[in-house]
Amino acid sequence: MLWWAKEQDPAKSPNVVIFTEHFNKISYWVRTHVLLPNEHREREKYFLKFIKIMKQLRKMGNLSSYLAILSALDSGPVRRLDWSKSLKEQLNEHTDIIDSKMSFKNYRAVLAETQPPCLPYMYVLFQKIVSIN
Repeated sequence: MLWWAKEQDPAKSPNVVIFTEHFNKISYWVRTHVLLPNEHREREKYFLKFIKIMKQLRKMGNLSSYLAILSALDSGPVRRLDWSKSLKEQLNEHTDIIDSKMSFKNYRAVLAETQPPCLPYMYVLFQKIVSIN
């Protein structure tokens, strides 16, 4: 991680690259499953399923995958769809966590209350390391 923070050379930090690619693949996969169906009812079914999966990931301490799904559901293309008020409220329960205000204060609080073992969101760790260097 220190090599990546300093030089961002994929050859020196292959596991960091793999970890980042995995996050992006999950996020794109979720977006695709929500956006691909033509019927609104089918889209809602996927949306709800991913919210349930997110809740389980958070309970398990997998904050990286939790935030990958959350970033997909909170992305522009998905947000622009016409969702019911209930679905929007369910998503809004989680969106404050990825708010970047005050150095991800809400995420850090969630991380602090998460019992080990835990898989954190690496982006926040990278920011911290870069600010230290």
